Amino acid sequence: METFRDIMTRHLAEDPDKAWLTLVSGERAEEHTIRQLVARTCDYCAFYRSAGVAEGDTVVVILRESLDLVAAFFAGIICGALPAYYFYPSPKQSVEAFLASIDTLLLHNEVKIIISYPEVISVLKGHHRISVPEFVGFYECTEVPVTGRADLAAIPVPLHEAFLQFSSGTTGAKKGVKISAKALQNQVRAYEGFVPYAPGDRVVSWLPHYHDMGLIACILMPFVLGVPVTMMSPFEWVRNPRLLLDWIARTRGTHVWLPNFALGHLAKSCAEDDPGEFDLSSVKRIVCCSEPVLKVTVDEFVARFTASGLAPGCLQNCFAMAENTFAMTSTREGSLSFLTVDTETFRREHRAQPAAEGRTIASAGVPLPNIRIEIAAEDGTRLPDGHVGEILIKSDCMLDSYHNNWEQTQKAIIDGWFKTGDLGFLHGGELYVTGRSKEMLIIGGENIYPQDIEAILNAKDFLIPGRNVAFGIENPKTGTEQLVILAEAPPEHLQADLMPLRIEIMSALGVAVSKFVLLPHMTLLKGTAGKISRYLNKQAYLAGTFKRS
Repeated sequence: METFRDIMTRHLAEDPDKAWLTLVSGERAEEHTIRQLVARTCDYCAFYRSAGVAEGDTVVVILRESLDLVAAFFAGIICGALPAYYFYPSPKQSVEAFLASIDTLLLHNEVKIIISYPEVISVLKGHHRISVPEFVGFYECTEVPVTGRADLAAIPVPLHEAFLQFSSGTTGAKKGVKISAKALQNQVRAYEGFVPYAPGDRVVSWLPHYHDMGLIACILMPFVLGVPVTMMSPFEWVRNPRLLLDWIARTRGTHVWLPNFALGHLAKSCAEDDPGEFDLSSVKRIVCCSEPVLKVTVDEFVARFTASGLAPGCLQNCFAMAENTFAMTSTREGSLSFLTVDTETFRREHRAQPAAEGRTIASAGVPLPNIRIEIAAEDGTRLPDGHVGEILIKSDCMLDSYHNNWEQTQKAIIDGWFKTGDLGFLHGGELYVTGRSKEMLIIGGENIYPQDIEAILNAKDFLIPGRNVAFGIENPKTGTEQLVILAEAPPEHLQADLMPLRIEIMSALGVAVSKFVLLPHMTLLKGTAGKISRYLNKQAYLAGTFKRS
């Protein structure tokens, strides 16, 4: 099997002037060839050696979309270090929150160096007060000399090639998931059959590079396979969603990965535009991942962009997480489907009984050929098809352990099976993901899926779809949880009468809403993945950030 260095050497020998990375911003595009990427990667390899980075040392990269962003990471792999992306601070994020996250990162991970832009490094140096023996210091990317030499053979060959993905969870310190170069190639080989590439294909992405969907599907896998990438800033895409569509048309993009919320964001943001403005006829795959796929969102997206040349059968779904490098299951081309199950049977018996009406759940597809999936009860007993339990996986592209975190590793990996923490069931050979086990609400002895509550909220005209969370808070007097709902509404509906909605939720799910708070648009908090976070919003609510009513 090729090493990552071998792959880079092969690309350089085959087509050094191939434009592999295209960076776009607004109307501007900046192309970088394989030769330029390799040369800049060699610059970073030399720089890491001069900074005292040894094999196995963790290098944290905090950069925006650029040639340096990719080269700094690739160099870490080739040198035998453990490169890891960390999120670049959002313009909306407070400096204090960013600094606190860096403190936590350094306290809970053996980081050797952090490399970023001068403006970020100056803030970090002015703040840094934690004494961490392994930490060497902060470095500015502008300190890395540009030599123009693409001499991979001059770089010492390491014993191992690997990288880190920090888990995207928001509870406590982020766990470092160590992925070997071998595991990466096993993932690419298994997943490629579900999203096959042909000569001339291109990935177009705005996804954050510090999460598995952006890193694996839109940087590392395309590089391994020699597929060009068009990349844009997630911050710029959020402000101007049609930027993605414009550059798909300009570059004849074929493969795109998107979370469900992005489908809705694109459909609504471009609702008044002429469908003829966008040419999406080149798109072969739009792969949904990272969050539950909602049928209403998919239907709206397809209806909006079919007239733009989008083939409805191009949409796919997959179940993925950093601990397995990326994908564990996938639907095939034209097979994005939904299963409707009886709501009462599902909620009370934790069993999926197909029905004409009820709860609709998207198929996450079939396991990749190198993945085994089983569904387990709380006591570890394996469950038959149709029964909801925790999703367990075993594969050859799975993490060996959480980096420097044996305690979490022992909890997560039992007899070679990784406990994903996600709930789901198998039906007809396909996986259906129903939620996170930690987010299940237990109210009055009843198990309530927050997604069922949020589905009711999303259907209300006076609330903003997708901008709501439901969670439980413990009531020591009753020994059960109380249901709290935070929902965003337009200004004219912030004083809406919520009693009819409370009654509807009670009638549909048999649970009373204890606290219901309407909030102005853009109030709810998001995690680093760009998704509204139940955990962060629950903590903010308990801290009194949101007015209780």
